[in-house]
Amino acid sequence: MKVVEAALGILFVGLALTGVLLLNLFPYAPSSLAGWVLLVVVGIPLYVLLEGLGELVFNDKVGRRISDKDFSGARILFGVVLMLAFYGIVYLVWQAINEYVRPYFTHLFG
Repeated sequence: MKVVEAALGILFVGLALTGVLLLNLFPYAPSSLAGWVLLVVVGIPLYVLLEGLGELVFNDKVGRRISDKDFSGARILFGVVLMLAFYGIVYLVWQAINEYVRPYFTHLFG
């Protein structure tokens, strides 16, 4: 019975996270089986990982180590630099995988 409950829980969480990802991608949605597989198999773990990293990096404890003030230019600068580095890494990864992933997103690029 516990196995069934665990499976139903995983299914429910997976469906909820798929819904969250679809809301983030709106108005675009996968149009092929491969696109749905990418969304579920890659999207859900990546979403959970990035949310966890964001919570780890931007939590109050880390913010207070940078500056004790409620409003701090140092914390803002830290966040901006960190996000620019993140977007740079995402851009480089996209350039590396673009030719492999592009066929699944041709309806987006024309």
